[in-house]
Amino acid sequence: MKKLFYINFYVIVTFCLTGPTLADTDHGVNLYFKEDYAAALAEFSECAANGDADAQYWLGLMHESGTGVEQDYLEARKWYERAADQGEVGAQLQLAELYFSGHGTEKNYVLAHMWFDIAAKQGLKFASRSRERVALGMIESDIIRARQMAGAWRPRMSGYAAEDAYARAREAMNNPFSLWSLETLFSGD
Repeated sequence: MKKLFYINFYVIVTFCLTGPTLADTDHGVNLYFKEDYAAALAEFSECAANGDADAQYWLGLMHESGTGVEQDYLEARKWYERAADQGEVGAQLQLAELYFSGHGTEKNYVLAHMWFDIAAKQGLKFASRSRERVALGMIESDIIRARQMAGAWRPRMSGYAAEDAYARAREAMNNPFSLWSLETLFSGD
């Protein structure tokens, strides 16, 4: 019985963290390159709402460039931040560029340097050169602070995905029918 509880718990948590989705980021990318921007936007939006960092990055690109949507740097920054927080290197690079240029935010060389540094540590050579370009306009104490922030940074699950996963896990744990269904499934009855 105890083993069954742990199996049920594992299945529930796995389901809640990954969540079923009919949308597919790769399909959205294909639609984007076929210039079916409305359909791509729909795919990316659904995946991004489920915490998919790649979809969040693509939504950022669409809003930054105004491709298929009205150009909106604030919206682009929002999606880049969500994706960058999860470790999506392209979003980290784009977010750094927004902070460097001041599009969608005030210019912030410390944050630009930090995000370029994080992207560079993932092997993006362009990010290394961009980080050095930003450093030219910074004082030494700000460079040190940006490096400390980059060193302390760790990828995390999207806040919305985490909140949704925990809510679904709580709901599943409080719903005797869902536990009974899983118990029946694994017991073979």
